[in-house]
Amino acid sequence: MTPETRTAETQLSHAIKAQDAVDDENWHLAQSQYRTALEVDDGLTNINSAIQEALNEVNRKMRPPRRRAKHRQLKLQLPQLPQKVQLAKVMQLKIGLNQWLKASQ
Repeated sequence: MTPETRTAETQLSHAIKAQDAVDDENWHLAQSQYRTALEVDDGLTNINSAIQEALNEVNRKMRPPRRRAKHRQLKLQLPQLPQKVQLAKVMQLKIGLNQWLKASQ
């Protein structure tokens, strides 16, 4: 077996394990397996590019949703309410967001 074949075989073995983890939505394991596949003997260019694309997708799925989009959504819902009600809703949202942030840390 040539060194290139051994490298490809090892990379693909890790990539298969990573894809199984993606199917199970186990993002950390998938990320770890894709990174390991990229580190095998500097890898093969065509395999590395495919693995890098898959790793980028896993990284996107691991990121929490952007908070800013949520705030924009809330602003769109609030203008039809009277100002006092708007203020009360905003305060409730801030309190809820703070509680959620504390719980997620």
